[in-house]
Amino acid sequence: MRNLPWKKILMRTLWIMLGVATMVFFVMAWQEKDKKTVKDIQIQIAGEETQLFINERDIKEMLKAGGHIIGAQMSSLNLSAIEKTVAGNPWVKKAEIYYTNKQVLHVLIEERIPVARIFTPGGASFYLDSTGLRLPLSEKVVARVPMFTGFPSDRPILSKPDSQLLKEVVTLGKFLYNDSLWSAQIAQVDITPQAIFELVPVIGDHIITLGKPTDLEQKFLRLQTFYKQAWMQKGVRYYERIDIRYKDQVVAIKQGTAKAQIDSAQSALLIQGLMAQPALDAAAAADSMAAKVAANVAVAPAPKPAPKVVDTVKQKAVLKPVININNKTKIAPLNNKAKQNSKTTKKSNN
Repeated sequence: MRNLPWKKILMRTLWIMLGVATMVFFVMAWQEKDKKTVKDIQIQIAGEETQLFINERDIKEMLKAGGHIIGAQMSSLNLSAIEKTVAGNPWVKKAEIYYTNKQVLHVLIEERIPVARIFTPGGASFYLDSTGLRLPLSEKVVARVPMFTGFPSDRPILSKPDSQLLKEVVTLGKFLYNDSLWSAQIAQVDITPQAIFELVPVIGDHIITLGKPTDLEQKFLRLQTFYKQAWMQKGVRYYERIDIRYKDQVVAIKQGTAKAQIDSAQSALLIQGLMAQPALDAAAAADSMAAKVAANVAVAPAPKPAPKVVDTVKQKAVLKPVININNKTKIAPLNNKAKQNSKTTKKSNN
């Protein structure tokens, strides 16, 4: 029998024993873990420190909806289901839940951040986050975000134009929210029926016509430059409307100019109306007079046909010459009255 190296045998034996011990340790640890219970819950919310739309109390209430957590066996809790429950809150953007060796349940929450508040003509109001998701109003805090008025719809499913308009609201809201200067200066954004954005500033009595939320950096840079130049010369209340839609220029309208133009146009229309009124009055008077004549004058009877005039004087007999055979004209003998007239004529001639 060959002599085996005892050191090699010893090393193999030790490795086998170590493997078995490790397996036993893991089994025991797993069984011990199943018996462990949750001792505490730690909640961490990532978001705006000054605007917490969801707090630890809200999270704990959601956790309790599935049963008591503290004191429950760790193996009996379905962490995936708990995460889905917490993430179902509209203000929760992301939820992550896990255990530690100290039997503590950790809940990490990423909160949604609103960038705009919408007001519809129907009276509805809601927030929008950076992804365009609608968020309900909170009873805990009012978000200091840009306010948009005149959004045409509050329906859950928007039409294509309204969906595009909602994206434009998010774009402008994010820009104003992330800019400390303009978030402080712009108090309100009005959406016109033509889907044009108009800004209402905090300082000044003017309206800023922005147009579409494109080239925002350049548009607000033009506005800032105009403020620096115009306010130094004219003051903040000199202009009524400032239009920054056009490239490399700012169109400003002085106070009262727009009203004067409107008044001039209305005056012109009034003058035209007054000039046209006499002709309308004359035509109306003529129509009225014709109506009165037609109502008061009796209709004349149709004229009777004129009677034929019959001549009652007997016409004198006409002497008709008679031609005899010898081509001599022979007058027909006159009657007695004619003879007397003939004699009287001869005597007068003599």
